[in-house]
Amino acid sequence: RIGDSTLVASGLLGTGVSLALLAGVTGVPMLLVAMTSFAVGTAVLRPSLTSAITRRMRPEQQGLAIGLMTSLQSLAQIVAPLVAGWMIGEKHLALWAWTGALVSAAALALGKRERRRYAPAAPPSSMGTS
Repeated sequence: RIGDSTLVASGLLGTGVSLALLAGVTGVPMLLVAMTSFAVGTAVLRPSLTSAITRRMRPEQQGLAIGLMTSLQSLAQIVAPLVAGWMIGEKHLALWAWTGALVSAAALALGKRERRRYAPAAPPSSMGTS
């Protein structure tokens, strides 16, 4: 079984790499690869992230966590296209994709830090005790 944190990291990596590819698209084949990678990355990321977040919450807080996460996703789906459209309109044609890739990389780094923080402690070693 692949754990939630591995799936979240894979989704973030796929999304970030695809956005970096989109920044330098030179033709339709490269566009198809980048968009397919983006679709797969987000398809893996969203349900895995929901699962990982709800598992960390107490049962009575899970509804609040899901509601907050859904609200933030909705806000991002409104703000991101507006910002990207503005960047493209200002002739910063690849900046929106690099910004998205950077956000994905930052989320990946933060997730790695949090994964270490919440990792179960290793059991004490029984070596040398008799």
